[in-house]
Amino acid sequence: MSTVKLELLDGQRGEKTASGWKLTRTAMVYGLTGTASARLVAAVTAVEAEGIEIGDAHPAQSDCVLISMTPEARASDVVHVTLSYSSEPADQSEANPDDPDYAEIEVSSRCTQQETNKDVEWLPVTVRYTFPADYPIAEYAGRVKVASPKIPFLKPETTIVYTRKETSEPTAKAVNYVGKCNTGGWSLHPSATARQWLCTGIVGRSSDGGATYRVTYEFQYRGATWDPTVMYIDPNTGEPPDDLVYGTGEKSVQI
Repeated sequence: MSTVKLELLDGQRGEKTASGWKLTRTAMVYGLTGTASARLVAAVTAVEAEGIEIGDAHPAQSDCVLISMTPEARASDVVHVTLSYSSEPADQSEANPDDPDYAEIEVSSRCTQQETNKDVEWLPVTVRYTFPADYPIAEYAGRVKVASPKIPFLKPETTIVYTRKETSEPTAKAVNYVGKCNTGGWSLHPSATARQWLCTGIVGRSSDGGATYRVTYEFQYRGATWDPTVMYIDPNTGEPPDDLVYGTGEKSVQI
């Protein structure tokens, strides 16, 4: 029957880098039988039976977690198991782009130009002008005119680009989803409400004759939804009146 002994001094190593600590502990497993490969597996199993598992914290450095157990035969019935701990972040270069669960996600924000006649409290912005009494157009002379001009402004909007490997050609998805909005919360934004995210593009590229595709999905966020606001425009001023009633002279529409 195998017995496990943790040699906390012999064979220990440590390394401190800019990314964090790397530490090792040593376990010697005695009394193993079976083939060479079976003894290696049995050694790790024996260590785990002592309550040592991947993800455990190092007893002297709590942010260092066990990331690997490396068994190495030292004799016919003895296996040396190196327990490697690290506090460094996972190396993203080891991610496998061919894994169906692998995805690249890019989040960015940029400003887009929009127009409004409302201020930050959603009240109409108004300007007034009193025409002189001798103004040459009689209907304007001496009268006060109020306008609510449309104001161009830059508004930040967030974009998510999601790329993954797929085995199906993405034309059907592009036809069905580009230009469409979400109906509610979704995996990349669970708390989203309907029509806040617009699918602005789906691009698929194949480098193996169509066997697989790297498909990129792009989504853009608009907190006030993608439904545009339309309003009555006074033909005399070219601007909307300042007393439009929402639902009649001004409304949001789905297009």
